[in-house]
Amino acid sequence: MKRILIDGRWINKTRGLGKYVKELLYTLNEYPQKDFEITVLVPKYSLEKEWPNIKFIVYPPLPFPIWEQFLIPYVAKKYKFDKVHFPYNTKSLIMNFMRIKQVVTIHDVMFFYNKGKGVYQKIGNLYRKIIVLLFGNNQDVITISEKSKEEIKKYTGLNSKVIYTSSMYTLKKFDEKNSINGKLKNEKYFFAIGGISPHKNTEKMIKAFSLLRNDGYKLYIAGLPKKNYLSSYEDDERIIFTGWLSDKDIASYYKYARGILFPSLCEGYGLPITEAFCFYKPVLTSNISPMSELAGNAAILINPYSLIEMKQGIKKMKNDDVCKKIIEEIKKRQKVFSPKVMAELMYDIYGE
Repeated sequence: MKRILIDGRWINKTRGLGKYVKELLYTLNEYPQKDFEITVLVPKYSLEKEWPNIKFIVYPPLPFPIWEQFLIPYVAKKYKFDKVHFPYNTKSLIMNFMRIKQVVTIHDVMFFYNKGKGVYQKIGNLYRKIIVLLFGNNQDVITISEKSKEEIKKYTGLNSKVIYTSSMYTLKKFDEKNSINGKLKNEKYFFAIGGISPHKNTEKMIKAFSLLRNDGYKLYIAGLPKKNYLSSYEDDERIIFTGWLSDKDIASYYKYARGILFPSLCEGYGLPITEAFCFYKPVLTSNISPMSELAGNAAILINPYSLIEMKQGIKKMKNDDVCKKIIEEIKKRQKVFSPKVMAELMYDIYGE
């Protein structure tokens, strides 16, 4: 029996790294292997019952550098784990000197070339850069797209294996009894998960949508606070910032949307694309990697720097025939992001 410890420090986050960990646990729980015991180290958490095939160890939510650098190796040694999975780009350097093998998920290396906004992001990027450059040779590295694999090699010299992330956990979070369903069922709208960072391209997406004639469609945007630097666009009553959403609410917005807008300029992956596929929703996204890598032929690909292309792409999504063709392509493409495939590949890495 191989005993695997997974760092679940950010499991409560509703996007990004938190989503990745929850999707990972969902796949490992749904497709368990008898030769493995999976345990997750978490801060206070109330959803352990979702994953009966996974064990949990709960510790107080220490600051992340202390949690990662000191608590993880302490717990790994105390409970005699065979391998530790760090899913947040970095790992404990103390474990360079321990016999316990490690797996590290590096989602992207934007922290090497993206300066970040504000002191917090800049310090975080510096932390990641230093840790990655001091990795040593005691770990397997996995990543989430071919683009990230190439950049990891370029900036760090590390070899990595691509394992696409399933989005089935998000689909399973849809709740027929959710109170917001009644409102969304009766609306015509597009849904977008944007962000404050310029690389999310949220402002250009809003401008493109604003250029379209008012035919009853709305644009709901998650991923930002309700009041943000783009709030002035709320003068257009069709554009609505939802604020931070729970996993259950995000699933509802996907379920009833006409289509999903994700014209990002730079990503390590692009989870909204695969999440939209789970709900068989057409996606408008960028014609650059990794977005184009994930989407294949199952999306409307546009130049994310072109306002006109974006506007025309959104207009296409209102066409029933176009949407039907895209949905047929999604059915083919979805197999690539199967949770069973993800689980099998992860167990292969854990077993090496």
